[in-house]
Amino acid sequence: MSELEKKYQALVAQGWSGMLFLLLTMFITDLVELSLPGDFKALSMRLSLDPGMVGLWVLAGIICLNVVGQMAIRAVYKRSCRWWVFGVTVAYVAFFLLHQIVHLLNGEGFDIHFILDTTHHVVGFWAIWAAYRWARLATRDHDDSPAPLLFN
Repeated sequence: MSELEKKYQALVAQGWSGMLFLLLTMFITDLVELSLPGDFKALSMRLSLDPGMVGLWVLAGIICLNVVGQMAIRAVYKRSCRWWVFGVTVAYVAFFLLHQIVHLLNGEGFDIHFILDTTHHVVGFWAIWAAYRWARLATRDHDDSPAPLLFN
């Protein structure tokens, strides 16, 4: 793999890592912000609505996909797998962008979540750009990976 391919591969993995960190920070911030007034019944009621039990399952799935995805990004050299990483990255960013749009349409304005969400989207779009560039650099017949890897 060329140095340029390694650069884009590293940027994609770093983007996924950054999005995971921001996702976890957003969730922790919700818990802290809602518990500061000391009304844990209100905290419970809010969390039952967003994310709710279904949302917790979705978040758990996304977190697991992110961690496994980061490992796969480092192990992937085939063109088709790179395009899969690009597609998943687009879907990942789109999901959270749409989620933020829904919150904005429901009247939630500028707050700490807005800053974290916006940073998540910036990192996500950067990861999309890097994933696209990485996928485009792949050639069908050229694979100079140093050793056989999973997905190779």
